[in-house]
Amino acid sequence: MNVLLFAPALLAVLLYRGGVKGATGHVLLCGLIQLVLGWPFLSEFPREYIMGSFNLGRVFDYKWTVNFKFLPQHVFVSKGLAVTLLALHIVLLLFFLKKLHAFKVPVTKSKPKEIGPVTRSKAKQERSDEKESKGMKDWEEGPSSLYIVLLFFVVNFIGIVCARSVVLSLYVCV
Repeated sequence: MNVLLFAPALLAVLLYRGGVKGATGHVLLCGLIQLVLGWPFLSEFPREYIMGSFNLGRVFDYKWTVNFKFLPQHVFVSKGLAVTLLALHIVLLLFFLKKLHAFKVPVTKSKPKEIGPVTRSKAKQERSDEKESKGMKDWEEGPSSLYIVLLFFVVNFIGIVCARSVVLSLYVCV
């Protein structure tokens, strides 16, 4: 249910693969799908649906917290903690993305397979030689699957650490 915690990683991959224009197109498509799926509710009770869906001022129940049981209840429900956790979440994401960008995992090499008279490895070698002549490195071709999985896992972990309660993940998706 915490699928929205993956959103920063997904946005980073979309921006890397398609640039701002491509990422914008994908985000707009996601928004359009949400409008289509929510249309039965939006057409009947638009105000209630939007206010209920995006009630970011909601106070979370102290009994559901896992990460912050050590805090007194009045601190847990305070707006100051919410703002602090949001700021911490953003700072950790930016720090991690900067560190991960420096990590530059090379593109994974697949086993050669026949694709007509030329094997895939020979075709890759030709592209690699062409890139070297242009001064490009392997990682500029695109991130490896390891890089993408690491990106998604760490971004999700940061979101979980900065969540006030387990219900946050459930609530964000509702």
